[in-house]
Amino acid sequence: MTTSRVLAYQGRPVLVATRHGKADPLQRPFGRCLGVNLWSPADLDTDRFGTFSGEVARPGSPEAMLHAKIQLARAEYDAPLALASEGSYGPHPWLPGAALGQEWLLWQDAEQNLTVMEQLWTLRVHYGAYDVSSVAELRPAMQRCGWPQLALTLATSQPGLPVYKALRDLSEIEQCWQQLQAASGSAVVVATDMRAHLHPGRQRAIGRLGARLAHRLACSCPACGRPGFGRWQWQHGLPCADCDSPTSQRWRRWLRCDHCGHGQPQSAVATSADPRWCPRCNP
Repeated sequence: MTTSRVLAYQGRPVLVATRHGKADPLQRPFGRCLGVNLWSPADLDTDRFGTFSGEVARPGSPEAMLHAKIQLARAEYDAPLALASEGSYGPHPWLPGAALGQEWLLWQDAEQNLTVMEQLWTLRVHYGAYDVSSVAELRPAMQRCGWPQLALTLATSQPGLPVYKALRDLSEIEQCWQQLQAASGSAVVVATDMRAHLHPGRQRAIGRLGARLAHRLACSCPACGRPGFGRWQWQHGLPCADCDSPTSQRWRRWLRCDHCGHGQPQSAVATSADPRWCPRCNP
């Protein structure tokens, strides 16, 4: 359901608190769903809230950093409508050789006192990071990180040494690795540069997440009329096929309103659970 509150967004500017080109993948879903125009400041220093290459640690939770980025932007610009994005990537905890990523996206409407956040887990974005101790290990590690299609970063664990980013040229990469290895006397971390403006796969993930959030904002709560209805929430307790007792298995998905708590159940994923998941039949 679309209300006048949603229609009021059409044609309005939305500040994207980023320095890494995230407005580009977000413009299409937000333009289609809300009719807004996204823009970013020329050089907003969001790196103070953490960097993928590790020279600046994230000083708080991802959600806190989203709010901090928007607050930083609003200290310089008049922006009632704002978006901020945050991402985290690392080795998958259960699948050897695979990477797991998580993206967060936050919308703030200061005029309506409205905050809506969505997140996305992904296995589809290329990421790699490897300790390289010899020249012979360098080229294979670079290729596992997605080079030459993707840019690389080079860093060490020792403070005070430079961090090299946006590296694509082979000779430059080799030179930077030699300098860091000689200065540190230890392995150099070769990693994929995960900043969005240099990583098409990450841009696509942000675009998918943007579509999810934009569709939520285009849908108003049937109970209170506020934009942003549709946060997923799984209801567990799928009935056992033998005794009808609730199990730990997922039963159906609910769509919720973060403002008033109103929810609507969706179709069930199944009608009954295998008795092996039942605490009564299989204690």
